[in-house]
Amino acid sequence: MGPLKSFLLCLAPAILSYVILLISGKAGGEGALSFAMLLICLGALVSGGCVAYHLHRSMEPKGEASSLKIFLGILVFLGVGIAYLGVGFAGCCGVAAVSGALY
Repeated sequence: MGPLKSFLLCLAPAILSYVILLISGKAGGEGALSFAMLLICLGALVSGGCVAYHLHRSMEPKGEASSLKIFLGILVFLGVGIAYLGVGFAGCCGVAAVSGALY
C-alpha cells in the first residue's frame, strides 16, 4: 500500500467522525458523539499500528525480531496513538461544540 493510501486510511476515522457530528448537529445528541469518539479510538489503533509496522519493517536486521525493534515499535505505537487521540478528541469536541451536539 502506498504512503498516500496509508495516510488516508489512518485519517479516515477522524474525518468520518467530524462529518457525523456536523451532519447530526443537535438531532444526534450523545449517540453521535459517542460513535464519533469510538471512531477516533479505532483510528488511533489503526494509525499507531500502521506506523509501528512500517518502522518495524524498515529497521535492520531483516527477518529478525530484536528487542530494540519491539521496544521502539511499542513506543511508536503508543506515541502515535496518544497524539491521534489528543488531536482527534480536541477536534471532535470543537466540532461538537460548534455544531450544537454538546448542548
